[in-house]
Amino acid sequence: MNLKKNVAKFLALTTMVVGTFAGSQFALANNSVDVGNEINYLNVDYTFAEGRVIVVFKEGYDISVISDKLKDLGVESFEDLTKAQKPSKANDSSTEKKKKKKIFLLHLKNKTRDGVQKAIEKLNNEPYVAYAEPDFLIETKSDQNNSGNNKVDSMRIIKAQEAIDMCAGNPDVVVGVIDSGIDYNHPALVNNMWVNTAEAWGIPNRDDDGNTYKDDIYGYDFGANDPDPIGISDHGTHCAGIIAGFGPNVKLAALKHNSGSLINDLTCAVKCKTLCSDP
Repeated sequence: MNLKKNVAKFLALTTMVVGTFAGSQFALANNSVDVGNEINYLNVDYTFAEGRVIVVFKEGYDISVISDKLKDLGVESFEDLTKAQKPSKANDSSTEKKKKKKIFLLHLKNKTRDGVQKAIEKLNNEPYVAYAEPDFLIETKSDQNNSGNNKVDSMRIIKAQEAIDMCAGNPDVVVGVIDSGIDYNHPALVNNMWVNTAEAWGIPNRDDDGNTYKDDIYGYDFGANDPDPIGISDHGTHCAGIIAGFGPNVKLAALKHNSGSLINDLTCAVKCKTLCSDP
């Protein structure tokens, strides 16, 4: 089964899970798209990884267009965060592939906040860069003591009922749960788990389906770079249970965002998203 198949149809419900876990850091990251290099990240009250910058290129471009600028930017190494793509279909054209936005993580020699800020300012002035921002650290939070939870209008805002009505009975719908992992052996969820048959029936320690990840049978642990996304806490499993309750026939893919630590980075979230949808 293709993990990307029909995933967009259930995006509203998936967004509810991601929003619960990720918190407001995502909001700041998204807002930076509009204002570009006007943001001074030295003054914002958010933490980000030392010496790391996330760069989103405009459609049709990648890191090669600034290869001559990498030394001036003080880049030690870089990583393509959008490399995890499913094998292309026979009717896909090379033109269509080039239109996908590429996202890269840059590792800088200068690990200071000032070094990150200066690199971002330079990158946001490059004509082929859509935007650049720090690799924000995302902290798992809990609002279980918030007495106003029952007054939140989020279900209506994300149109959850429309998603439920559309997808509750379709086993071809796969929901990527970006969270702390899923207990895929749980008796209430075992029949809802998405199974990557190419890897399940393939050769161990080999990328059988060509998506760059080995042995990703139920999903992937991006925090530990490990194919086993078993839940480290009840949160991811709990969210998976809610989704399965709303859509009893959907399949669940475990996209594990953190492994043991309450704090992880935006890079992991980008990798989670990339595995189940086009950038």
